Amino acid sequence: MTAAPVPRPSLTVQMPAEERFLAVARRWWLLLVLVPLVCALLAYVYASRTTPTYEAEAQLLVVPGTADNSGLSIASDSAPTYVELVTSPAVLKAVRKELALAEEVPGLRARVRAETDRRTRLLTIRVRDEDSARARATATELAGQLKIYVDAQPRPAGSLPGQRQTLEIVEHGTSSLVGPDVILSTSFGAFAGLLLSTALALLLGAKGGSVTSGEELSALAGVPFLGAVQRIAEGWQPRRGAQAERLQDFVGSPLLAGRVRFTGQGRPVRSLLLLGADTRSSACDLAASLAAAYAAGGLRTKLVNLGQDEESPGRAHAATPEGPAPGPPPREATDKLELLETSNDAGVVVVSKKGRALGSEWLAPEEIDRLVERLLEDTDLVVLGAPSLGEIPGAPVWARAADATVLVARRGQTRRTAVLTTRDAVVAAGGRLAGAALTETVRAAPTSP
Repeated sequence: MTAAPVPRPSLTVQMPAEERFLAVARRWWLLLVLVPLVCALLAYVYASRTTPTYEAEAQLLVVPGTADNSGLSIASDSAPTYVELVTSPAVLKAVRKELALAEEVPGLRARVRAETDRRTRLLTIRVRDEDSARARATATELAGQLKIYVDAQPRPAGSLPGQRQTLEIVEHGTSSLVGPDVILSTSFGAFAGLLLSTALALLLGAKGGSVTSGEELSALAGVPFLGAVQRIAEGWQPRRGAQAERLQDFVGSPLLAGRVRFTGQGRPVRSLLLLGADTRSSACDLAASLAAAYAAGGLRTKLVNLGQDEESPGRAHAATPEGPAPGPPPREATDKLELLETSNDAGVVVVSKKGRALGSEWLAPEEIDRLVERLLEDTDLVVLGAPSLGEIPGAPVWARAADATVLVARRGQTRRTAVLTTRDAVVAAGGRLAGAALTETVRAAPTSP
């Protein structure tokens, strides 16, 4: 049996961008809510506990000695010099003395800033302080002391009396609150938290790479999405209906069974393999549920859990021999394999092999073909379950022998790379991948005693 190669889809185009973002938002919604709230709270606490800072400013005008162009040019060129004088020790010491400030000159200098506009000849002095009145007083006193200092300087030799510049105070100290703004800080914290949480959610979504929807699974596997079933956890009751039985632990199994049954090429499927992309997919348990649904519909059904061992009837996994295994176990001819057949309460004939899981046998492709034909001799349908390629490396060869293979993934936990790896292995072996299904765990309210 051969299958046409299916082009491998890209991980970046399997879903529209908006759908992918919504899927990430649904999975990480708590992160998207909590991080902005925490950041906003931290920003609010910081802003509310930080001492407010006020800034006061005073302005002076550099008045030229003459009104001609030469005088105006000299006044404009002198403005930067006055900026440096504002923070000079002579001016700051005079201000500190007049206001009786306990702060030393270096500390006062750190709170003072001066700038000028040479075009307008305006000199602006700014002072920051935790006290609004003290900020205004310091700015006003700085302007006054600067004017006194400049007026007290001797006239340069050779200059005319009218050529000397003077300073005129045009605005005394006026203060305003410059920080922190509690509302602005809180809003900024919330916005920064939203950006951070969005980046984290997208990073975790890309790194985790989990399948979140049937559309995504279908695009990755390159096959139709057959449906999603919900697994009822032990000790819990489904959202609707009575307590689920042991082999009927997936709500929606009969509907999925009907869809899978007619995925054959013009005829009903007689041999079906459910292959998990990883062990969390519960592919073997889903195989048991589908087999029970087929048996309830009147089909003679056999169930073969390729990875099941004697200690775990509910979940299949690869048998592990005691001690190191230097090589493959002795091979046994398929016509001599001792298969045990027992009927369970659902009317399904469960096929197993004594001692070892059937999927752990080292069988050639033609031997597996003959074994599947042997299983079909006295039944209508054979359902095989393999937990994953990791536990059953020969699962793709079993897929080649089956009429159809359904790839099973668990919503929100199976990685996209695992789906691609499983799909490629089945196609490479010549198996017919007929569809894909999602499983998920549902926990409803516990039943009352």
